[in-house]
Amino acid sequence: MRARAGTRRTTLTALPLRGLVPGRRFRLTLTLDASARRLRVEVSDARGDLRPHRLPADADPLPTGGRGPTLVTALADHWDCVPYPPHGKTVRAELLDTGA
Repeated sequence: MRARAGTRRTTLTALPLRGLVPGRRFRLTLTLDASARRLRVEVSDARGDLRPHRLPADADPLPTGGRGPTLVTALADHWDCVPYPPHGKTVRAELLDTGA
C-alpha cells in the first residue's frame, strides 16, 4: 500500500492547494485504518455551494475548469462529498490496499 498510495496520497492532498484562494481556509485530514488496509483523505472547506460532481461517462475528461473530480475519480478507490457544518463541504477519498 505504501508505494501505490504514496503517489496517490500526495496528489490527493495537493489538489486543494491548486485551487487555494487567498484568505479561504480548508482542513486536510489523513486517516490510516491499518486493520481495514484503508487510507482516507478528507478535505473540508466553507464553500458548500461549490460541490464536486462525478462527470458522466461521455463527458470530456479534461474540462477547461475544475479538473479535481476527474483526478479524484482516477486516483481514489471511492470518493464522495458530504456537508461540513455549518455550511461547508468535505470531500472524502479512500485508497484501499488490495494487495496488488
